[in-house]
Amino acid sequence: MPLRSKTMSIGEWCRFQMAYEALFVTCGGDEEMALFARRDREKGEHLLLITERHSERVESLSPGGWADREQACQTEWELLVGHADAPQRFGIRLDKRC
Repeated sequence: MPLRSKTMSIGEWCRFQMAYEALFVTCGGDEEMALFARRDREKGEHLLLITERHSERVESLSPGGWADREQACQTEWELLVGHADAPQRFGIRLDKRC
């Protein structure tokens, strides 16, 4: 399944995650939805990764700046919202420190 990513500041990321969680619940906890993140400590930014499911609705929560991401499996991520098996389902490697 294709993935989409966007870099956000900490403030934008917090607002986006809260809105994503609400949408996830509204969509009945859809197993094809997941939100992952990776933090760049030096820049103080977060790279967020979403699955394609309901991507138009998800991206409308933070318009602009979204891009296709093909090689998410080469980086370690943290699962923020989604089912416990989402990393395996989407081929995402989790950061073991999380």
